[in-house]
Amino acid sequence: MNPAKTLFLFAIVIGSGYARMPAAFAVGAHQVQLAHDAKLSCVNGGECEPALAMISVATDDGVDRCTGFLISDHEILTNDHCLNSIPVFKHGASCNGLVFAHFSGGVERNCKRVSIRSGQTGINSKDYAVIELDQAVRDRSPMPLSKRGFNANEVGVIHRVQVTKNPQTGADDGVQARLTCKATFNTILDVSISSSRDPLMTFGDCAIQSGNSGSPIINEDGEVGAMVQGFLSTSDQNFPLLLQPYLLEGRYGPVTMTTQIACMKEIVGGSADSCNEIKPVVALWPAIYMSRYHGSGINARLQAE
Repeated sequence: MNPAKTLFLFAIVIGSGYARMPAAFAVGAHQVQLAHDAKLSCVNGGECEPALAMISVATDDGVDRCTGFLISDHEILTNDHCLNSIPVFKHGASCNGLVFAHFSGGVERNCKRVSIRSGQTGINSKDYAVIELDQAVRDRSPMPLSKRGFNANEVGVIHRVQVTKNPQTGADDGVQARLTCKATFNTILDVSISSSRDPLMTFGDCAIQSGNSGSPIINEDGEVGAMVQGFLSTSDQNFPLLLQPYLLEGRYGPVTMTTQIACMKEIVGGSADSCNEIKPVVALWPAIYMSRYHGSGINARLQAE
């Protein structure tokens, strides 16, 4: 596949929805119980990562699911947008009793506080957050983080969670799974992604689904090089017909948008200063496609969906 000719187009779809901020907010005991009761299991030992967590967020109208992973014995890295459904989750805010981390082997931790938020969510933004746990997890090691970005066509392994409904508890339980993808430069959405120092990275042939936001992507050095934040979908009816063959129907998306670990300054330190700037999405689209969206509000939809 010639990456310069790759025809990929994104409409971001994430684990729980961007920027849903209810005017009146109240979490009931039932939602908290469902979030608490979820379990993460490992069926195939070869596909399991002990540091992977299923994140359950009790909200005013249900439970949101995301993924995350240990970066220390008491900290989990996940997506910023996974916390958007609760307006009180500001930087440094308590998340006790509302956010739970479920690990394989029946290990569960309560969230203590939100220590880092990127403060940006959208298809063209770095999307990450760190939550601190109420108790350290010492029976498994944190995942090693990379200070380099993915190279073109480098293979990445995504550790993700497949969510299923538990008929007895009503909670959404998870099963760990592993998926192999490939870093892809020069997509039709964002031709600026053409360097390992770009903050965002696209991956092809990735059938991820809702709830996989925050999944770690392992590079060829065995370190976490990027984190899933969204996938391609056909849900937006404004897509040009000639691009439909490159989209996948249903809840799954074969193309993944990620944030690179090497460009998370609060996580890796000063080495992130050498990362490139993120350019506006719409300014990079070929005029032939943009002309079809004139006056349709596609700019706001892409950046805030």
